[in-house]
Amino acid sequence: AWPGRKREYDHFPSRALVAVPVFLGGEFLGVLNILAYAPHRFTEADVEVLAMFATQAAIAIRNARLHDHMNKELAERKRADEELRESEEKYRNILENIEDGYFEVDLTGNMTFFNPSLCRILGYAREEMPGMNNRVFMDAENAKKVFRAFNAVYATGIPSKGFEWETIRKDGARTYIEVSVSLIARPGEKPTGFRGIARDITTRKQAEEEKRSLEERLQRAEKMEALGLLAGGVAHDLNNVLGIVVG
Repeated sequence: AWPGRKREYDHFPSRALVAVPVFLGGEFLGVLNILAYAPHRFTEADVEVLAMFATQAAIAIRNARLHDHMNKELAERKRADEELRESEEKYRNILENIEDGYFEVDLTGNMTFFNPSLCRILGYAREEMPGMNNRVFMDAENAKKVFRAFNAVYATGIPSKGFEWETIRKDGARTYIEVSVSLIARPGEKPTGFRGIARDITTRKQAEEEKRSLEERLQRAEKMEALGLLAGGVAHDLNNVLGIVVG
């Protein structure tokens, strides 16, 4: 009898029993048995039939486990896909709304991904940018500078932070940008490109240039003032000497 539970047929004393074990891939699952409450003698054929039922029971249990496992996998995959979608949506919203330009290029410098802010900085429409090489945005001197910076990142794997270069907008205007660059590479695999953040620092550079020009003008004015004071002092001394001579 099962502990704590009254068997349904306790008042019918069993007269015969046949039982076969149920195995699933070497794992013991239980026993399948038949009870006879009337005088009966089980034969070998009965045992064979019960053994077939035990095999079918094992197959049914296996299928139920597979179905349950499949449902769990599907639920986990659905949850993972949902989390990935939410994560992608989150970072897409961030990239779409930040002021800085974000870009990804292959190893030859062709644009593979970018955000609207980069289009605004460079003056191109979004549909013009895919596949465009970054050499389009710079002259020969700046291209050499950028190549050295990107090549150093590729050779060392160390991101480059905050180096500046001058870009050429679509309308021909010159724009200064400050860029941070890192490699695109999966663990254990070769790099496939670069990603980076570009910030328009033209206003800052103009302010720095105006400040430097103002300081230069101020230094020239101070020099002229010093020369004026010197000339005034010399003239005063000369007048004193001339006054004595005339007297």
